[in-house]
Amino acid sequence: MASFSDDEALQMRIEKLGENFGPLFHHVENDLRSLRVLWRVYVAFFGFSPKRVDLLNSSSGITAVIIERTFFESALLSLCRLTDPPTGNRGASLNTTVTRFPSFLEDHKKIGDLRSLVDHAVNQTAFARSWRNKRVAHSDYDVRQKKARVDRASRKQMSDATDAISAVVRWVGLECLDTTIVTHPISEFTGDEVSFLKHLYLGVGKERQLEAERRQLAQEGKYAEAEDKVSNFPDWLTYRPPDVMDM
Repeated sequence: MASFSDDEALQMRIEKLGENFGPLFHHVENDLRSLRVLWRVYVAFFGFSPKRVDLLNSSSGITAVIIERTFFESALLSLCRLTDPPTGNRGASLNTTVTRFPSFLEDHKKIGDLRSLVDHAVNQTAFARSWRNKRVAHSDYDVRQKKARVDRASRKQMSDATDAISAVVRWVGLECLDTTIVTHPISEFTGDEVSFLKHLYLGVGKERQLEAERRQLAQEGKYAEAEDKVSNFPDWLTYRPPDVMDM
């Protein structure tokens, strides 16, 4: 499989789609692939097995909660950005969104198909805009007071919405670039989210082993050796900034 730098890939899109549409399409492609990677990691951590969630929580419950919320909200915002209106700031700025695609292909014989795909993508991401407007980018008071609700957001809705955006991108690939665009990331099975979980699994297991050895040494009266079992770590690893107190 050929590999191109980002600049080379951008230039290829400009050559095929022009100075205006080419960069927009390139940026949307990149944003979509980034979303795919983010969502794949999210599902791997929190949507595949309760045992994986238990593993994350056993290492640091508060960190796991922050990761889950941050990944989920980041994916929601990505869905919104990719399907936002063509302009923002009351028309003063252009958005990087698939809703701008039809304006560059008005003369295409299948423009109706493209518009339908774009409309479908916008509809599929409506729930994400509800979350963005009421919970993520803003904090709706009625929602906080439980007097109003945001739309339901499930993992299936997230995946379906991403696929709907992908359908727009792939349509342009087939109709304008004569190519089948792959929007899903290709895993190299090294250094990915599963590798992360493996390292965490081994680390948690090792920590339990060391704690068992510490208790055994303590029972034998070997207190110094026992302490070394659970405290012999480099400073860069164990450092915590001092607590800050409000004055």
